[in-house]
Amino acid sequence: MARQPQSGETLEDMILEKFQCQVRDDKFCFIGKITPEMLSDVGTASWSSLNMILSTMAIVTLRQKSNANMLTVDSISTYFIKPVQINNQVEIYIDVIDLGVNHCKVEANMFNNKNIAGKCILSARIIRK
Repeated sequence: MARQPQSGETLEDMILEKFQCQVRDDKFCFIGKITPEMLSDVGTASWSSLNMILSTMAIVTLRQKSNANMLTVDSISTYFIKPVQINNQVEIYIDVIDLGVNHCKVEANMFNNKNIAGKCILSARIIRK
């Protein structure tokens, strides 16, 4: 154990700790602000950080709803409609579309000032042990 590398706080951890989870109308809702770690070179939230947030929130929701030990993402399709500025609050609503024995599909919608900023469809496999 003494030779194991110590893992510090990752960029993903720093971003995700700024988000809070709520349940609204039987849907998971994640609310958080765009931080400087998430910015691209033009000063808006980078597409890669927004994609990471959407996919991670979808997986967290699936783990809560399906009691699965492990999920593997099969495919993800993300559409970004409008750029998001720093310090803007975003709300992400997760809706489980299909929850089968071995597979599931989730829709994630990101809103900025009540306007849709992004949409994501994620398909994953459920691995139970």
